[in-house]
Amino acid sequence: QAAVTEFSSLSYDGGYAISPWQAWLIQRDQAEDPVVACLFALVAQEQYGRLWFSALYSSDQTVDVAQPEVQVMARVTSALDVRNREWLRETVTTRGWFRISEYGEYADAAAWLIVQHADLDVEFQREMRALLDPIAAEGDMRASSYAMLTDRVAVNSGEPQRYGSQGRCVGRGQWDAFPYTGTFEEMDARRESVGLEHHAAYVSRMSERCSADRQY
Repeated sequence: QAAVTEFSSLSYDGGYAISPWQAWLIQRDQAEDPVVACLFALVAQEQYGRLWFSALYSSDQTVDVAQPEVQVMARVTSALDVRNREWLRETVTTRGWFRISEYGEYADAAAWLIVQHADLDVEFQREMRALLDPIAAEGDMRASSYAMLTDRVAVNSGEPQRYGSQGRCVGRGQWDAFPYTGTFEEMDARRESVGLEHHAAYVSRMSERCSADRQY
């Protein structure tokens, strides 16, 4: 019950965000378009849930969390993903994508997060990626986001990725990328072409999030 209450009462009154979910709430409060404000609110809740789990499984976690609360948070976060996915599917049907030129970079990023985390509906991810093909070609969405979604769809479809952005923790302080096409140098060059950091730096950053008992 406490976990559910956290989501339902999520708010932030500070002037400076120290966490992504807080930043999305600030964007919500600044949005003039109610649909865009709703988008930011949905993503703020989803990010709160994911960051809760990231903190729980971080290598320096010291707080003992009861297993029932973990289970409730998992169910609620999963339900938020489903809700967000269906909301976005319906919204882009009537409005189209949240293009940078029309809605700004934050709206594009928020909509992308919903698609990126819709792993239980790969068909939806494929559908959205097909929608984004011409938009990305026009430069009206962030190239790095499109690249990471391309990898996500590939991995969720059992295929090798192109940019090495998807992987898992395999031990404490160790993150490995799933298989990718071509050589390491070719993959790293593709990353550079879309504004992603070099893969060695990316692996180092992702590895910092891996605790001894976290594998995903």
